[in-house]
Amino acid sequence: MSKVYNRVEWAFLEGMMSKLGFSNSWIDRIMRCVISIFFFFLVNRNICGFIKPTRGLRQGDPLSPYLFFVCVKGLSRLIVKAERRNDIGSFCCSRGGPKLTHLFFVDDSMIFTRASERDCIAIKEVLECYALAFG
Repeated sequence: MSKVYNRVEWAFLEGMMSKLGFSNSWIDRIMRCVISIFFFFLVNRNICGFIKPTRGLRQGDPLSPYLFFVCVKGLSRLIVKAERRNDIGSFCCSRGGPKLTHLFFVDDSMIFTRASERDCIAIKEVLECYALAFG
């Protein structure tokens, strides 16, 4: 996940905000912030052209970590869904304690499951599904 800021599909971000219950007016405002970027080239102090990106989040933008969190919520939901279908197992730290299927940090992810070929295949399918949607 270390370089995914540049690969976030804007349609996926918009869809995730909708699924999470953000209002349409809020989604429109956020998406206008995301898609209103241009990169200009300066050669010998003259503007020679520009690029208008079609995906990605701007690194350094104070809004980007929050938008990235919205996108990663999609992966979290896919993992939880696979655990509920009993496609993957979970990890429990103590008797009666909460069950863990995953932990996400800044750019690290930990997935807990049984050590079986079936679970590995299920995790691979979850990651492939997420990768297709995410970009």
